[in-house]
Amino acid sequence: MVRLQKVQRNAILKAVTAGELDANECTFYYDDGASRVTHEPSKSYVLLVNDSERYIASALVGEGPPSPAEACTWITVEDRVRRWAEEVKRDVDTPDLWADLLAARGSRLIEGVPGRAENSPFTPAEQEQLRVSIVQIHDYVLSAFELSGEQRSDIEGKLDYLITASKRVGRIDWKNIAVSVLVSTAVEVARDPAQLNAFLNFCATALADLVMHLPQLPIR
Repeated sequence: MVRLQKVQRNAILKAVTAGELDANECTFYYDDGASRVTHEPSKSYVLLVNDSERYIASALVGEGPPSPAEACTWITVEDRVRRWAEEVKRDVDTPDLWADLLAARGSRLIEGVPGRAENSPFTPAEQEQLRVSIVQIHDYVLSAFELSGEQRSDIEGKLDYLITASKRVGRIDWKNIAVSVLVSTAVEVARDPAQLNAFLNFCATALADLVMHLPQLPIR
């Protein structure tokens, strides 16, 4: 086993930078048998074990499972480190929409809603009002987000289900179903927390007069 030479250690640093990962957030350990780059904020790492004339590379990115070990020559080591850095950068830059959503729990779209405590059925007039509100939410989704055909079909099915459910379940049960449907829709279509919050605010406004009675979320 041979310790990495200075030019090789420098090449690893350049590969991390080429992957657009902040090298200041990384630590580098090496000895005669192995070397390891760790992205400290996420605890992601790439490990290179020196096995005679080749290197055995394994890596961890974010919350994913460790990648299978793969044999590399030095020529391919730099590329493997760069790909790892790109994957970590992408993982770090991806917002955790659920975490952002839970951080905004001041909205009663997630928490219980005071008001009518009885689980009484909606009147025909209320059912029609809900239908109009759901149509408004449907139009908002189509205009505000870029959707694939599959996403559009899935969301339209969910919103149609809310309209149908208003005719057969009580208002408390319907609210619980609506919260689940609207939150899952927001997480599916929103690209960032601001979009997510804006969509939930629109839903809260569209439904407020009938079942929600909710304050809006701050848009960040």
